[in-house]
Amino acid sequence: IFTSVPTGASSGKITVASTVNESKTVFETDFIVAEPVLEANLVMDLVYPGHPIYEDSYQAVIYDINIVTEDNYYALLSTFSGFYPHHIFRITPTSVDTIVFNLNQTGRAFHYGLAMDKLGNIYVPIGHTICKISPNGILDTIAGSTKGFEEGPGEAAKFDDPMDVGIDQEGNLYVADAGNNRVRKISHDGMVTTFAGGTVGDSDGWGTSAQFYGPMAIFVDKNNLIWLTEFNGTRVRTITPEGLVSTYAGSLHGYYDASQKEHAHFQGLWGIAVDDNGSVYVADNGNKAIRKISTSGQVTTLMQDICAFGLTIDTDGNLLAACSEIHKIVLN
Repeated sequence: IFTSVPTGASSGKITVASTVNESKTVFETDFIVAEPVLEANLVMDLVYPGHPIYEDSYQAVIYDINIVTEDNYYALLSTFSGFYPHHIFRITPTSVDTIVFNLNQTGRAFHYGLAMDKLGNIYVPIGHTICKISPNGILDTIAGSTKGFEEGPGEAAKFDDPMDVGIDQEGNLYVADAGNNRVRKISHDGMVTTFAGGTVGDSDGWGTSAQFYGPMAIFVDKNNLIWLTEFNGTRVRTITPEGLVSTYAGSLHGYYDASQKEHAHFQGLWGIAVDDNGSVYVADNGNKAIRKISTSGQVTTLMQDICAFGLTIDTDGNLLAACSEIHKIVLN
């Protein structure tokens, strides 16, 4: 049913009347007056094919990005792959500096995400381990060893394809342990425990009673609320600091925007970012789109025909998307 909504209309019940048999139906679900869909402007490429850091590698991909403020410039910590081994660069408007060269030089395959603490240390999953990279480029393994599942201190613990890491306000690490369908916590003393999940599925609940379909990207906001995407799932999940897992948006595989977030369809979710107003952005790579979930619960397509991996919000509130380039997206 398509209808024109008068200016100033509010949400509420809607009645559909038939002129054929004079019947009327009142819908049980409220009609939602949607927010205006703002057009996105792609205003700037910070990194582009042909830049000297690419040389001959036209298939390079930027997997994840993170933002810090440094002399009023962007500092983008970017992970590249393709023909290149996996490096981490610091990018400002005037320079590109290599922080770490060839992350898989140890023979461990690099995975998807990275995060940075308040001291400038970078945390990244490499193989089945979680590594810490100091500001001067020294790499240390802080947790994990071989593939598997094991709780315990430091390298006694085991992960199975950890994809991304997030950091809370107290400096605890949270790992999207995809192969184990868990979110793992690494405390200050290096102890690795399961914070949530454990089996395949989409059940919400407390701690290990919840289920995941391959946790992918993880982001911890300023209130220590964990936001999570699942590459093999169809939902955006949240986890409270107390360990309660809830479905924030999504239901079925597919591509469907909706006025109510629980009715939206996603597939192949990668990066996630949350702005200061509470709007959520996800890289819906299976649909080649960046989707927005507004604070009112409306899911819209922000951009199409873009295979984004990592997302983050810069210090000015712009959305940065990592693809084969880094794009800055400003809403009109």
